[in-house]
Amino acid sequence: MSPLARRIATLSLLGLLGACASTPKPVPRPETAWFLLADNQLLRTNAGIPGTALQRLQVSGLAQGEQLIGIDFRSSNERLYALGRSGRLYTISLEDGLASQVGSASVALRPEVEYGFDFNPVADRLRVVNAAGDNLRLHPDTGAQVDGDATQAGVQPDGSLQFSASDVAAGKAPAVLAAAYTYSKVSKTATTNYAIDAAGNLLTQGSREGTSPVVGPNLGQLFSVGSLGVQPIGPVGFDISWKDNAAFASLRAQGRPSAELYLLDLNTGRASSLGAIAGAQPVLGLAIAPSW
Repeated sequence: MSPLARRIATLSLLGLLGACASTPKPVPRPETAWFLLADNQLLRTNAGIPGTALQRLQVSGLAQGEQLIGIDFRSSNERLYALGRSGRLYTISLEDGLASQVGSASVALRPEVEYGFDFNPVADRLRVVNAAGDNLRLHPDTGAQVDGDATQAGVQPDGSLQFSASDVAAGKAPAVLAAAYTYSKVSKTATTNYAIDAAGNLLTQGSREGTSPVVGPNLGQLFSVGSLGVQPIGPVGFDISWKDNAAFASLRAQGRPSAELYLLDLNTGRASSLGAIAGAQPVLGLAIAPSW
């Protein structure tokens, strides 16, 4: 072999080894992830290996023309709930994908706006947020909106989403695409609300336990935690494991061809990819299966 050919072969081998080193083998995790796809299909994977589908369920029984936009498990009964673009609330059977509407109420939602959807495990209410700054709650037994201000006539939303006046991002308009709550094994009254702001590529807190006065998510105040390190494009799914508060987000980052599952550091906001999610469809929601 000539010196030139030997050099080319060596460089090729180094390049191959570098590629292998940059693509670590997926490692299984204890959490099970459920993804909501754009065609109203549910996809189940191991959270550590999101590229391998373990189960697919086509959701049926929805209202005509319904598009589901968010999913989450309710801690009080461990059932999966889903929010439709129509404002209807559903429960979904994980045996056959059959959806059942909760109550007869529906809430008015903005068209063509990305929404976040998650259970507050302490209040047992559903938090609904969107990129336009709307912030409201739903009752999981009726599907009706919870009144955010009893002093005014009619049913009012909670406080609009905005950064706290004391925050480094004060004055900037957030675009909240997803929200999630932590779980406490020590205190049944303790939980912290987090949200993902696509405008600033930030992980934020929407509540602060232990402060005086207590800052709750009903106020709509946001506090910056830190940069995600990626820029979300389109819908974002976000959920926190019941067992150890491991935080996950499903999103498509700028420059990436499809959605990936990320592990989020709740102390810094940093997002670390666990791999691409099986299939090429947009991912509209994420729910981590119950596990204590």
